[in-house]
Amino acid sequence: MTLTTRKPPAVHYKRALITGISAYVAVTAALIGLFFLIAAIQHTGSYASPMKDPSYLLEEWLMPLANLLLWTAFALVYFGHRRDTAHPWSAEPLKLGALWLAMAIPLDFLDSVAIKSPEAMSAHDFYVGQAPWIYLVYAAVLISPVCAAAIRLWLQRRHGGQRQAPRLHDTARPASM
Repeated sequence: MTLTTRKPPAVHYKRALITGISAYVAVTAALIGLFFLIAAIQHTGSYASPMKDPSYLLEEWLMPLANLLLWTAFALVYFGHRRDTAHPWSAEPLKLGALWLAMAIPLDFLDSVAIKSPEAMSAHDFYVGQAPWIYLVYAAVLISPVCAAAIRLWLQRRHGGQRQAPRLHDTARPASM
């Protein structure tokens, strides 16, 4: 009797980068929209520094939650092509979270510190002034694939382990004559 072990699936880097960049853009757009919504509701003017803007300071504590929700949604998209469910603590969700975090940190630095714009901050304001929020955002990016894998596992168990209906590209080929 031979025991075979199933090798855990590797991270699909092309899919991971596409979903990761899409998540980053979606989070950025959503948070910009949220900022303008808060500013419109509060009727605040413009400030010289985002760290002094009351709308930004209110938005800041919502950033970790928004990041967790959106990055988890994109992690569900990443895992959506698979029939099996990665266990939340398996290597793939953890590696995917680490890859996305390694991508998001330098993008944040470029977007918020290095590229000079009216919304740009100093490195001190970004890394110290935003504490603990920026670090909670990074934790959300890191754990979002784990959350997505846990959601998929829960849904699979809730539905009695039933497999999803085949997708168009998964349909069986007609029998050859």
